[in-house]
Amino acid sequence: MGGLAAYEMARLLIEAGAPVGGVVLLDTANPHVLRWNLKDRIRSHWRNVVAVGPRYFWLRYVAATGMREAVRKQRERAAVADKEFAYRSDLVAEMDNTAEQRYAPRPLDVQLLLIKGTRPTPPVNGIGYPPNETNGWRGLVPAEKLQIRKVHSNHHELVAEVFAGETARHINEALASMRALSNEPLSRGVERAARARGG
Repeated sequence: MGGLAAYEMARLLIEAGAPVGGVVLLDTANPHVLRWNLKDRIRSHWRNVVAVGPRYFWLRYVAATGMREAVRKQRERAAVADKEFAYRSDLVAEMDNTAEQRYAPRPLDVQLLLIKGTRPTPPVNGIGYPPNETNGWRGLVPAEKLQIRKVHSNHHELVAEVFAGETARHINEALASMRALSNEPLSRGVERAARARGG
């Protein structure tokens, strides 16, 4: 969700006339594009059944019912809260899930770095989003501005201690490249943003 927020913040800043040097996404998927068709969904679950065994069905059932129960409890706690912010973390979690499901990214003309895990998520975690080389961002960002760097981890391990150094190196190199490609001095961008706001 953090990557989607960063993408949309960059879009809004550019729309307001502010300079944006680039956006970094940590294996963020475009939920509007990456959707399973029924045939591939069944195949992916079947591969996980082969890898884990019949126990996979029970693990997925527990995960699905656990998620539904957590959402139900979040809503109940928020509805009866004595204090306005007593259950703000529950409300934020629910709004976060709803926003991710509804978000449809718009095109963005900016340097974008996608740090992508190369290993599949463990079968016990389900099937996630369908595999896609650009995680669904191709077509939204100009091809020459979309940079993909791969880390030999799965999605959940990108910032784990064993892979954090590799992830950080990719980010540092990409940020240096973004700075080098940025021709507009920051002060000029700030002035342009102020004029756009009527300041």
